[in-house]
Amino acid sequence: MRKYILFLIIFSVNNFMYSQSEKEIIEYKADGIYVVLQNDKGEQLTKIPFGKGVFIYYDTFFKSIEILYENREGQIDAMKLLFLGEKENDGVKYLQMKDAFGGKFSVFGNIAKSGVLIIIMEKKTEDGNIMLLTITGAKKQ
Repeated sequence: MRKYILFLIIFSVNNFMYSQSEKEIIEYKADGIYVVLQNDKGEQLTKIPFGKGVFIYYDTFFKSIEILYENREGQIDAMKLLFLGEKENDGVKYLQMKDAFGGKFSVFGNIAKSGVLIIIMEKKTEDGNIMLLTITGAKKQ
């Protein structure tokens, strides 16, 4: 009888912990992710497809974002952004994040309401342009 009760307790705790961790991760799916180059005036210079079959995982506890996508060679690539803080500029809130290589990013958009995520790289290109990654049409899974 003790083994049976112990098994039930372990099973219940395991199910509770699994369901809690599942709720902390919100999954979205989008058709594509694009690289956009803008000049200092905010004019779009180019927009290039970067990946397709995009999955976005938002961890509500750590406020981290992981993006998985299929690249041009058909391989699955990933980008993980870690939360550094929240900022506001002219009434627009955004997240400050970094990747595994130390690159810093500003992340805008309300993926839950509008399906849009815009990731602006802090470091400019060699030509002085601003590089962004854009995801539109993302839907919660």
